[in-house]
This record gives sequence, C-alpha cells and structure tokens, in this order.
Amino acid sequence: MHYEFGYHALGVQLRFLSFSQGSEIKDCNGPLGLTNGRIRDDQLSASSSFDSDSTGPQHARRALPLAKRTRDNLRENRI
Repeated sequence: MHYEFGYHALGVQLRFLSFSQGSEIKDCNGPLGLTNGRIRDDQLSASSSFDSDSTGPQHARRALPLAKRTRDNLRENRI
C-alpha cells in the first residue's frame, strides 16, 4: 500500500510517503510526530533551503511561531 500526503506553507513543502503491508489507511489516522516532537530535528532533511539556520528542515513543524526574519518580511511586504 502506498499513502502520500503533503503540507506546504511559507515556502516549506513537506511530502510524506509510507509503504506498509497488511494495514489500511483507516489505521493510520494518528499524529505522525512532527508537531509533538516525536520526529526529531535530526530526522528531518531538505534538498535545499535559503538559510539552514532560519529556514532549514528543523523549522518544518506546524504551529511554530514565525521567525523574526519572516515576521519582518511579512510586515515589509504587507502580506
């Protein structure tokens, strides 16, 4: 079975793939661990990023506060 979903926000795109045998998608409805930290920063990777300190994969978690640079950018561009 192959299951894929993605998340895209503020220039960060996440794509998750899962391969399993004998399980149904309905069995996979719990949190994956990005928000609660079960998936550690060192387990995340990115093929590229503008500046790994401020836009690296460790910032791909949902519900994180915006970084100062991002807030300033949004204010400047009135987004």
